Amino acid sequence: MIFNEPKMSSEARIPYPAGTRIAKWIVRNSQGYIRDEKQADALLVIVSASLLIISLYFIFFGGKTKLPPGIREVPPQGLPIN
Repeated sequence: MIFNEPKMSSEARIPYPAGTRIAKWIVRNSQGYIRDEKQADALLVIVSASLLIISLYFIFFGGKTKLPPGIREVPPQGLPIN
């Protein structure tokens, strides 16, 4: 079976824009502070890295709370060790 369809080269396909939508949104809504998509990408990397570091801090060090004075800790359950 032979199909009579025109062959398209890979360059004739629909081109996709080079930048991402969020980078374009940052450039458009930054009031001139971010001038191009390269700066927007750098901003996104900095923000994501800082959020990762803050999250790791709260995961590893955020759960340690001190008891108010006058309150003793709950003794462990089970037989006393003597």
